[in-house]
Amino acid sequence: MSFSGKLKPSGDAVEEGALIAHYRILEPLGMGGMGAVYKAHDEKLGRIVALKMLTPEALAQADRRRRFLQEARAASALNHPHILTVYEIGEADGKPYMVMEYVEGETLRRKIEKGALSLKDALAIAIQVAGGLAKAHEHGIVHRDLKPENLIISSDGYAKILDFGLAKLVERKHSALAINSTEKTLIQVQTESGMVMGTINYMSPEQLLAQRVDLRSDIFSFGIVLYEMLTCKYPFASTNRIDTMHAILHVEAEAPHTIKSDLPLDLQRILSKALAKAPKARYQTVREFLSDLEALKRDIELGRAANPGSSSSRTRLVLKRVPAVSERGTRIDYESELNESQYRAVTTIDGPLLIVAGAGTGKTRTLVYRVARLVETGIRPESVLLLTFTRRAAASMLSRAAQLADARCQRVSGGTFHSMAHSVLRKYAELSGVHRSFTILDSSDTEDLIDLLRRQLRITGKDRRFPRKRTICAIYSMAANKLMTIDEVLKRYYPHFAHERRELEQLYRAFEEYKRERQMLTYDDLLMRLCSALEENQELCERLSEQYRYIMVDEYQDTNRLQAQIVRLMTAAHDNVAVVGDECQAIYSFRGASFKNMLEFPELFPEATLIKLEENFRSTQPILDLANSIISSASEGYAKRLFSRMAEGVPPLLVSARDENEQSRFVAERIEELREEGVPLHDIAVLFRASSHSFDLEIELSKHGIPFRKFGGIRFAESAHVKDALSFLRVALNPSDTLSWFRTLKLIDHIGDATVEQILDHLGVERREFRTTRAKESLFNRLKQFPARASYKDQLIKLAHVLRTIVEHKSPHAQLSTVLRLYRPILKSRYDDYPRRQRDLEHLQSIAKRYKNAAELLADVALDPSDAAQVETRGTGYVTLSTVHSAKGLEWNTLFVIWMTDGWFPSSRSADEFEDLEEERRLLYVAATRAKEHLYFTYPMGVYRGMGADGLPVVSRFLEPIPDAVLTRATLM
Repeated sequence: MSFSGKLKPSGDAVEEGALIAHYRILEPLGMGGMGAVYKAHDEKLGRIVALKMLTPEALAQADRRRRFLQEARAASALNHPHILTVYEIGEADGKPYMVMEYVEGETLRRKIEKGALSLKDALAIAIQVAGGLAKAHEHGIVHRDLKPENLIISSDGYAKILDFGLAKLVERKHSALAINSTEKTLIQVQTESGMVMGTINYMSPEQLLAQRVDLRSDIFSFGIVLYEMLTCKYPFASTNRIDTMHAILHVEAEAPHTIKSDLPLDLQRILSKALAKAPKARYQTVREFLSDLEALKRDIELGRAANPGSSSSRTRLVLKRVPAVSERGTRIDYESELNESQYRAVTTIDGPLLIVAGAGTGKTRTLVYRVARLVETGIRPESVLLLTFTRRAAASMLSRAAQLADARCQRVSGGTFHSMAHSVLRKYAELSGVHRSFTILDSSDTEDLIDLLRRQLRITGKDRRFPRKRTICAIYSMAANKLMTIDEVLKRYYPHFAHERRELEQLYRAFEEYKRERQMLTYDDLLMRLCSALEENQELCERLSEQYRYIMVDEYQDTNRLQAQIVRLMTAAHDNVAVVGDECQAIYSFRGASFKNMLEFPELFPEATLIKLEENFRSTQPILDLANSIISSASEGYAKRLFSRMAEGVPPLLVSARDENEQSRFVAERIEELREEGVPLHDIAVLFRASSHSFDLEIELSKHGIPFRKFGGIRFAESAHVKDALSFLRVALNPSDTLSWFRTLKLIDHIGDATVEQILDHLGVERREFRTTRAKESLFNRLKQFPARASYKDQLIKLAHVLRTIVEHKSPHAQLSTVLRLYRPILKSRYDDYPRRQRDLEHLQSIAKRYKNAAELLADVALDPSDAAQVETRGTGYVTLSTVHSAKGLEWNTLFVIWMTDGWFPSSRSADEFEDLEEERRLLYVAATRAKEHLYFTYPMGVYRGMGADGLPVVSRFLEPIPDAVLTRATLM
């Protein structure tokens, strides 16, 4: 929190260094409406805060003290990124104080004093403030003193509302279908009858007349603030207070475009409605005001806003675009097959392009048509690169483009970042500084290697809480993907392991050295090596930039920092890069994805064109209204509102249940009803925040005889039995791969780590290379000569025979057949569910038929495990159960989202971190936008919340403020 002036030294000021409770005063910041504000240090939590105290004069007045506490309670009841956060309300030596977040910045008044804000900046601030104000209103709180002095703008352009000292709680009306429910009435805190409270210049007419004040009073004040931002002029300026009050009551504000001629005419309509004298003539909610501001911003970005004197302000003749001569004769009618936004995205070929594609707006269709368009215009297909998150997605898009245009589209380079990096590093090994025959380690192999090195370095023990191998890999991967040091990752994400920093850094150095000596790369290494090679080798940078003249990236919101940097580096010779994504669907930060990449694209490419896709082709408008409401309170993003031509539909329903089992029975019984009504089971899904949330439902569905499939488990290629089988092929392909030797040899009973090391020392696999078939056969014959114990000698000889046979066979299918003859008895002895695992391995064999050699198979499985072995099991006869994360990109006619209880959704683990909580909001938005026609939310009330939890469970904070007109409420009897 920052103020325009410093406090003058006086006897009333608290001295610097003084302690108020556990807050040490650092310096005075300024004077608020009723007290002094200080910059202070929280001695307990080690953070800088703003501390507000009543002045001695105000302290002596009962009404001032009451209003001070009223401000604290009002602000502390609100949790919104554009409302200053109140951390604590307390009392020290009989003096009340309030502790708030400290924001570096300046008040809006200071900004206005420097001159009128640009239209872009003014709208950006207004939209943020409107979001915060809407949050207050939805909680029944009217600010009553909204003015530029009570709005602070941080150094990075973030707006926050301050000073709820005159806030008033008003009654909120809730209509619900809940049976036996009671209306909630909030306690009203009112000032004395007839007293005028607030700042004269920003009062509404009803406030001046001491009449009943509601949320529409804030809308009037907010309209004045917006007017000032745009014109640098107060709309009711007069020489004295009496005349000012008369102007507010009776004089219409001058049209803003008469003061600044470049302001669009639509602003006059918006401001006239906000500044209407009668409350009934104004916007009835801030959400309505916000919607018009966002629409105006969108029109300005698309060049549709009407300016005074422009042709767009008069009756317009719309001329249909006539194709250029070079375009005639093409068989694709882009204009008729695409909507306006899609058409712009497809036909904007040169220069950087950011396509913000909302859920269900035809993102894939747009990319397919864009590929076809590029090829049709004569661009070499080989010079186009399409990066997606699965190779299947790229292959599907290119196949559709080929059907749309011609077969040349199949020659476009398409794949994942990792497969592209793999290809580049192999092709340009010398320029990249890697060995051409490097081995790729998947995540499980990486974990095993970490575990091996950890034991060798003896940095573990029974009495030591050292992170497990999976956690260590996550730390190293996060450091790579987020471009952070290990120390930074530990402090930010793993503070409980910060004391192990030195050992983790030592282990990391050993890990890097081990891989370097044996020509091994992890998934992260593929991207890191490519990125560093591009940064350090200008020749490589130019070659790739020349090779790929047009780059497209799908799902850009899911890229990590490293991938965004690679995209930037690959455009050294041009800036023809188009990225498609939706920041509102950024839900994979736990994989290293960076939500900021979407927001920062215009900074990386200042000349970027921004196009929004907002017409949704999936859902009815009532479902989209709910989705828009969920995401409207997001702290950052490109303001957009999804709309549909399917205007009518069933409103989404929020159902409260007594307990978890009643929730499960409701879902199961409703699914039975839907099935009887003719809705196919494959068009019904149940989504949840975490996999464990569906356990009770699974039992209930079984009781009702409803078949279901659950998604969100372990990936096929990461399953232990699949990795076991592939380790045989890895050893045969690269006998220097000691990690695969460890996995293969330890499948034999009575062979442990010490014996494996003895066998490897006997074979000498680390002392030489084995490239030829003869050298490998000789090595495996030597395995038979190892002085083995009787307990495992026969199995070791069988293994040697299997490895020799694998080398002799060239077909991966035949090689796996040989492996499975040895592995099936092991599988049966190790796993209780061996029939299911055996079916997985048979499927792996069928996949192997498509490959010419084992190297290609192993590379594909390692690079994209979810693609290489995923079985298409979402059949027509099953209800889908899925975590929300696993449901992204899918859609169903009828959707249930269960466990919409605060602490479950959003997860209680996200409550402490603002960024995590924002991602939970986006996760719910993703869930809601999977539904096409019917959407149900359920939440059980009688559930155990854990030790130390206060109060009864409540509905998710993301759904609670949504009005009944958008989300219907019901309670099960």
